[in-house]
Amino acid sequence: MNYEVLIKNYHLLTTSSLVVVNDKLQVVYSEPKLEVLPSKLYQAIAIDLKDVDRAIGDPKLVDAPEDFGYIKQPDKHTVIFYSSTGKYTQHEIVQVNAILKNLKCVIKYDVVKNEDLGDDDFDIEVPHDVAKLVKNVAIVHVHNQYRLELALQDAVRSGDVEMLKRAFKIPTTGKDSVLGFDPLRSEQNMSHITNVLCARAAIFAGVPVEAVYRLSDKLFLTVEACKSLYDLKDMRFIIAKSFTLQVNAYHESLQVGKSPKLVSQAVGYIQANLYNKFNLDDLATFLNINKDYLQRIFKKTRGRTIFNYVQYMRVNSAKELLISTNLTIKEVSSLLQFSSPAHFVKVFKDQFGTTPANFRKKYASNPEV
Repeated sequence: MNYEVLIKNYHLLTTSSLVVVNDKLQVVYSEPKLEVLPSKLYQAIAIDLKDVDRAIGDPKLVDAPEDFGYIKQPDKHTVIFYSSTGKYTQHEIVQVNAILKNLKCVIKYDVVKNEDLGDDDFDIEVPHDVAKLVKNVAIVHVHNQYRLELALQDAVRSGDVEMLKRAFKIPTTGKDSVLGFDPLRSEQNMSHITNVLCARAAIFAGVPVEAVYRLSDKLFLTVEACKSLYDLKDMRFIIAKSFTLQVNAYHESLQVGKSPKLVSQAVGYIQANLYNKFNLDDLATFLNINKDYLQRIFKKTRGRTIFNYVQYMRVNSAKELLISTNLTIKEVSSLLQFSSPAHFVKVFKDQFGTTPANFRKKYASNPEV
């Protein structure tokens, strides 16, 4: 594998600085151009490499804004991502760590020559009663890299169409998955997967779940209506662009002018952690921002406090659980991190004018709520 080309392509996905060094910490490649490692970075990386015996492909992730990340390649070079300003933003940390995790996958799984692959490499352990369904299905090519999915989702989360275009131009070294027994069905299924990936990215970016689902449903039916490969031309890009524009429009709608990126990141964190216990300090730490300032800018933009917004999102999630699952009121309350079932019932009733039990009784047979 040509790691130099791979690393350069990865670097296009982030604003982070990059340097590749050999086992003597001499610069092999860097962006921006460096003759030697900055002294502070040299000392830090030398200490870490000495104290931690990391295996090839085992990444050291960025843990704080002033931190750096790196990973060892099979060619004994070490790829280092660092901030030239001395401090990463939270968004940059997410980007860099995603790249490092993907490099781990590449090193572990992608260093495979096509001629080395055969049917035996794809044997799957399946229950005996369905073994006959996969017995004659052969997959004999290397798939495209996971990094393409990461680039796609990062662009959607950012609401950046130009970034999305760059993601679709990343060179590939494999082939698309075969997901159907004829080319049309396979391409339709690939388009559906793009739909799912982009929908999850849009939700993480803070777009209301229902709005994302509605767009996703429309795009799914559009793909199903296509009757030829010509109809599906560029469909994956069209789907990704639709979600990217949705994210962009949502961020701009939050206030007059451009929405504070900080607020959209806070909303993304909250939606991703509705089922986890967290507090304002955790959120402020994640965003690397003063919690009092975060409170003020959030309320100004969203019209409610962070605490009230979290409760609002959790009771709305509770509605879905009450309708679509058999979880008890106590289990729903616990799952959504309410302090007690009584507290959950009170918050739910304050918002919807009825108790969770009465809501379930009325709507459980009618999921269209």
